[in-house]
Amino acid sequence: AYSFRDGEEGEDVGGLTREWFELISREIFNPDYALFSLGADAAYQPSSASAINHDHLSYFRFVGRVIGLAIYHSQLMGVHFTRSVYKHMLGLPISLSDLESVDPQLASSLQSVIDTEHADMLCLSFLVPSASAQYFGGHGRADDDGEGVTEADVVELVEGGADIEVDDSNKREYVARVAHHCMTAEIAPQLRQLVAGLHEVVPRAVLQLFDASELELLISGMPEIDIDDWAAHTVLQPGGFADDSPQVVWFWRAVEAMTAEER
Repeated sequence: AYSFRDGEEGEDVGGLTREWFELISREIFNPDYALFSLGADAAYQPSSASAINHDHLSYFRFVGRVIGLAIYHSQLMGVHFTRSVYKHMLGLPISLSDLESVDPQLASSLQSVIDTEHADMLCLSFLVPSASAQYFGGHGRADDDGEGVTEADVVELVEGGADIEVDDSNKREYVARVAHHCMTAEIAPQLRQLVAGLHEVVPRAVLQLFDASELELLISGMPEIDIDDWAAHTVLQPGGFADDSPQVVWFWRAVEAMTAEER
């Protein structure tokens, strides 16, 4: 018999374990902790602003261990990560296409840089906004006296990047470095702790049996909820609503109109 607290006992045939992982997942991704940011299609990746939480790195190590335990016990986390996070767990290289699950607008903009002839006309240089500038509205962060602190609003992608103009000869390097910065460099400490915690429970050699899509399925389940399958396996209480009751019809109609995150 297992229990969450005194007097709340139950036979663990999967239900209590599943509920425990659901509850802890809900807290891990609670925005109040500022550990993760939400990208496209309700996918999470470590937040570049997580340092606002003093103990954030130890929390990321803990999150990695929880993910490892979920894999070990064949439980789903109930949330999805960006494709780049799954690749980091596997030690695989990332690409521009992976940025679509983080920031589709930025991915589209970077693709347009590649497709543009005479890229020098875009007036770009090897710079990106710093994490603090993005989080605090692009104006740096104010201290207790209201004065701006010394963090720069931009980060150089290469040494001397402020003086390197993007043109046709280096635009692909620029795009690759921006993508790497957004998915790896600016959240590198968080990723290291997350992956280290995961590998404490599930060794890297075991995870490398999977590709990124298979690992997503293993940790998070199907990325899209199949409404037809959901409806087909929904059991209505005897003596209550029927499949053709107006309330049931309205319910499925509402579900169909929902976004993936709302479902």
